[in-house]
Amino acid sequence: MPRYIHVLIIVALSLIVYASTLGYPFVWDDFNFIKNNPHVHEPNSFAAFLTRPELLSNASEYNDKIYRPLRSWVFAKLYKTVGADPFFYHMLSVALHASTCMMLFLWLARWTGDDSLAGLTSALFAVHPIHTEAVSWISSMADPLSTLLLFTMLWLLAFPKPFWALVLGLLFPLALLAKEMSITAPFLAWLCMKRNHRNAPRGFYLGFSAALGMALAFIFLRAYILGRFAQAPFTLDQLEHCFVRSPYLLWLYAKMIVFPWPQTAYISYVVPMGWQKWLGFLFAFLLAFGAWKWRVWWWRREPWHTAVLASVCFMVSLSPIIGIVPVVVDMAERFVYMPSAFLLTAIVAVLKAVLPQRISIVWIKKVSAGLAILVLGSMTMLRNEVWSDDLRLATENAAVQPPHPGAQWNLAVSAVKARQFGTAVNAYRRYLALAPGNEQVFSQLAAAHIELRQWHDAQWAAEEAIRLDNKSFSGWLNLGVSLKGKGEYHQALHAIDRAIQLRPQSHHGYLRRARVYQEMGELEKADRDLATVTIIKHSVTP
Repeated sequence: MPRYIHVLIIVALSLIVYASTLGYPFVWDDFNFIKNNPHVHEPNSFAAFLTRPELLSNASEYNDKIYRPLRSWVFAKLYKTVGADPFFYHMLSVALHASTCMMLFLWLARWTGDDSLAGLTSALFAVHPIHTEAVSWISSMADPLSTLLLFTMLWLLAFPKPFWALVLGLLFPLALLAKEMSITAPFLAWLCMKRNHRNAPRGFYLGFSAALGMALAFIFLRAYILGRFAQAPFTLDQLEHCFVRSPYLLWLYAKMIVFPWPQTAYISYVVPMGWQKWLGFLFAFLLAFGAWKWRVWWWRREPWHTAVLASVCFMVSLSPIIGIVPVVVDMAERFVYMPSAFLLTAIVAVLKAVLPQRISIVWIKKVSAGLAILVLGSMTMLRNEVWSDDLRLATENAAVQPPHPGAQWNLAVSAVKARQFGTAVNAYRRYLALAPGNEQVFSQLAAAHIELRQWHDAQWAAEEAIRLDNKSFSGWLNLGVSLKGKGEYHQALHAIDRAIQLRPQSHHGYLRRARVYQEMGELEKADRDLATVTIIKHSVTP
């Protein structure tokens, strides 16, 4: 089959699966990064996004942790062109995903010389449910964007005469500025080029050194601009813990790819003690043994060689997020968008090795049926977010010993999504027993008590949040709502007024105050606040 037919089929699959997302609205962080972000609405240059982290979003808690100026610049250009219509943002995300699938096929076909392996891997990548978050959530556009640039780099480096100038001069810098996980590109390029070139091609060491230097320069640039090296607190004495526990992270992600149902958008796993003690050392032994036996071991034969190299690439591509392992393993579907391509390549290569050389029609039918199931499953996941599955997984995770506050937090969040507020209250309280003094948790606990109409408990939790942080917007707002529930309207107005002073641009304070005025019979004041709510909502809509 000609390669262009493979490309057309793969692109069609990716478009069929994600066509339904074109009608999706903005959700969650889309408001912080795009719709309610005045910096994206203003005519800022690319250099401004490069040097001013406060332009990232209207939520200050993100601006010193995330550095993705290329994504912000793309959002700004798109907003200037089409405004805040989510259709066009989703259309760009789907187009980036389809282009990524196409480049994955072109690279794998040139890297392995096997069109069937490249085609099946790219088709699986196009329809795999684990990519739901990265493609259908606009805020995750950095994942398909950076992955597209990365696969284009690998494709250009797979030629007999690698295009180092284009890679180093354009693609690699843009990939770094799209998402930090692209920092592994030099090592991925080294692993992939070693397969095609028994001896290092001309300019390989110079190009690899330049790419490595560029990656280090990016690390220090990011640290200089943000004032930190990583999103999570990280010290050198945690390196040992990272290495010992990283196999558990790799195992969880591999399991998410191989067994994608039920899926969860975000979950925090506590590392069991058994993994901490033994699998880290086993992991180190396997790495050392594999390096020693590399040239004489049976996996030098194809397609085992491709499977092993792709598996190593999977581990390398996940390494940037291992820094958060010492405390808790934070997992999200979008983290594995790019790494999943390497693991899928390894899986398909192993299948080709164990199956007969002449693939029967029955096997082709089975593969086609499997792809159809994946397509239907992906489309189902896009249409229905089953929070009950999320809650079940979170409940199982919270039972892991020793107990960890991160697991309780995840259980509480999942319970709120499933509207099981009693479970959420218990989980928040267990969190506070393990890690007292968290203002955000007290605020969320107050909100859960409010949903249960437990006004006295809600007041206590809100007052604790305010005691920990006198500028807690959620604390003051929840205090006002709980006092309103108790019928103490004047005290409720005082608390809500304080919340409005802290965040006058938020419509929530005015809406809550309007409801208090309605309860008091002061309809004129209520109408004035409701008019303010309308003005604020329209001010962020073009």
